[in-house]
Amino acid sequence: MQTNGSGNFNALSQAVVSWTGMAAAPNGNIYASVNGGDIYMQTNGSGNFNALSQTSRSWKGMAADSDGNIYAVDYGGDIYKQTNGSGNFNSMGQTVRYWGGITI
Repeated sequence: MQTNGSGNFNALSQAVVSWTGMAAAPNGNIYASVNGGDIYMQTNGSGNFNALSQTSRSWKGMAADSDGNIYAVDYGGDIYKQTNGSGNFNSMGQTVRYWGGITI
């Protein structure tokens, strides 16, 4: 993490895993996806990243919109959405594709 957009990036002492995407929500929550694993959330930009118990998928990217919705793409699968930054990531029923990233 880099504080206030300046200085060095400092490790947050999180487990070493295959992180594949990150997104910052308007409410300050930070999300990180793991390829073949879970989606993690850090509340209000501080503390540990905690698993959200999402189904293990080939997560390849994440994005947040101005309404606080979080999107995650699954390589060879669907686009998933968490509404207003809470609850499960639900399938949006998109055609199976080889998503490589997402942006808003």
